[in-house]
Amino acid sequence: MNRIFIVARKEFRDGIRDRRALLSAFFFPLSAPLFIYFLLNAVINMAQVDDSLEVPIFGADAAPGLVNHLVERGIKLSHRQPEPLSTIKSAVVNQKLDYALIIPADFERQMASYQPPDLLLVFDSSRNDVGAQVKRLRDTLAAYNQELVSLRLIARGVSPKITVGARPQPIDVASDQKRTANLMNFIPLYVLMAAFVAGLGIAIDGTAGERERKSIEPLLINPVPQTHFIFGKWLASGSFALLGMLGTLVLCIVAMYSLPIEQIGLSFKIGLEQALALLIICLPVPYIAAGMQLLLGLFAKSFKDAQSYIGILIIFPMIPVIIRQFMPFVTETWMASVPIFSQSVLMMDILAGSPYTAFRLFLSIVTGFIASAVLCLLAAKLLASERMIQS
Repeated sequence: MNRIFIVARKEFRDGIRDRRALLSAFFFPLSAPLFIYFLLNAVINMAQVDDSLEVPIFGADAAPGLVNHLVERGIKLSHRQPEPLSTIKSAVVNQKLDYALIIPADFERQMASYQPPDLLLVFDSSRNDVGAQVKRLRDTLAAYNQELVSLRLIARGVSPKITVGARPQPIDVASDQKRTANLMNFIPLYVLMAAFVAGLGIAIDGTAGERERKSIEPLLINPVPQTHFIFGKWLASGSFALLGMLGTLVLCIVAMYSLPIEQIGLSFKIGLEQALALLIICLPVPYIAAGMQLLLGLFAKSFKDAQSYIGILIIFPMIPVIIRQFMPFVTETWMASVPIFSQSVLMMDILAGSPYTAFRLFLSIVTGFIASAVLCLLAAKLLASERMIQS
């Protein structure tokens, strides 16, 4: 163990001395929470509808009753002169107008003859920033239509209830925190990716970098088992990755507490027990990443080759998030035995406030460190081969 710590201390010092590489390694772990904060803040702002909603309306003079209904509902109208539909569509496409409401010139005549006139609502569904405003306008128009139908029926002595059939009553069993977790499902992705990015430089430099510098031959001449070298490098690289991952996790939680998510009907609460559970679950991930990176770094023929191989590892944290997003499932015990996958799944359960067991946490940690140890043993076996010097 003393030899392992000596190697780890040496690699750790080399990593700290290279300030440029150190900044590059921790750029993603530190910038990802800021990205989460500004992204979710933009989502919250888009989900809110300003009370002073202003709608460009064409042909308002043809429907004074509808105009009064919209004004009474707090919608400001920007009166425009009638224009061809193609011109209005072009204005919305070019974002000169966010949306527009077009009233036909014969609106009153069609209403008098009980022919439903077409109210044209022109908008761009690909723009998320106007989705909430368009929805409010559509709901207001639907309410006007329902009110108009009810008044016609009452005028003829018919109850408006006759138009209502079976009424579906939605019952949402998802808690506010679970809906919040669905919104922030990329937090586990960023936390796991930080573990794969922060220690990347040390892992490549200690394997493929040493081969290019021809410093691996004098390293192997020492009367020290290859496993000691590998585990020392693994400890140093994993420790760097652990720092980056923990920094990302803490900053992501701080960012979530700083966001006004209660304005969109969500809540985010993490107690001490949940915070410790998140920390425990994440512990094996940086060392699994370090084991993978050391193995691929020794397998590669050059530093550039190692960067290409190790870059593929970034997809591992993405797989569980993609699977859960498009194929929702209920967490089962066997999932805790799959490294990386178990960490992502259990983190989402904890953030959503779902129940979890100590056995699943224990199984996730044990299998994770076993997997990292196996990767290190494979790397030590590869380090002992002749191709380390010949190639």
